[in-house]
Amino acid sequence: MPVYVHWCMMAFLGFVLTGCSTLGTRTQGTSGPVRWQATQLDVSPPSAWDMRETYQFTLVLHEQQGTSLTLTRITARVHNAFGSELVPWEQLGTWALSPYGEVRIPLASTRYCPYTRCRKPSPLAPAWQIALSGVDAQGQPVQIAMEVQLPYTP
Repeated sequence: MPVYVHWCMMAFLGFVLTGCSTLGTRTQGTSGPVRWQATQLDVSPPSAWDMRETYQFTLVLHEQQGTSLTLTRITARVHNAFGSELVPWEQLGTWALSPYGEVRIPLASTRYCPYTRCRKPSPLAPAWQIALSGVDAQGQPVQIAMEVQLPYTP
């Protein structure tokens, strides 16, 4: 019996630690040939008549392997706050990343609730699951994935 209880506690602890490892702030990382960082974080507070809040940031990409990349699509899934709906998002364009170069991509999410019950919403803390796609200098497809967890608003 004690061995079984010990095993269950270890399994539960492992589940909790693994499940909670994605909580908290994550504003930098590496994915494939790219080191990324979320910078210039800015939140526009809601006005008295409009409960719209916008959380803006700049995603800075640094190429690290000495190969040109041309990114043409950004797809993302965004949560604005704990318990909020998952919102799909996509942007097409051309972002050229030279060998060992840098590109800056401005991103933002907006939360809006016109109802009285929203006067005290949960803190704004967007979580972005981002996938960048394009090609490298040899025309080979490139996929870069990252998870950005922005800090809570005060």
